[in-house]
Amino acid sequence: MAYSESYTCDVCGKQKAGSESWWLAWVDCFQGQTPDQDQPLIKLTRWQPQYAHSAGVKHLCGARCSGTMMDRWMSEQHENPELHCDPVSVHHMPEPVQEISRKSVGFSAVVAKAPQPIEIKAAHSRGDE
Repeated sequence: MAYSESYTCDVCGKQKAGSESWWLAWVDCFQGQTPDQDQPLIKLTRWQPQYAHSAGVKHLCGARCSGTMMDRWMSEQHENPELHCDPVSVHHMPEPVQEISRKSVGFSAVVAKAPQPIEIKAAHSRGDE
């Protein structure tokens, strides 16, 4: 059975074409001297297929959407300055996916979609987006 895999930008909704240079981002934790000093942080890296299916990873189509996601996340952090690392939303370096279960990532005979792991709220909107 043949299947295809598609990814959608978590900011603008654009579908990824095979050769495009996309980015991956996830929330991690900056360890303070005590747990109450821990702070969430964002990590960003070039597209790597083995990490694209990892839990909590955002798919970003380019610099503009990466910047938009970062801006939204930073606004959320400023709104909640006492926010500490939340074990549910913190994802250390994603584990590379060695074997992909078609059922676990939504594969179908027609289109397979990557999971949409976390949602970043927009604190404000820009006119150019």
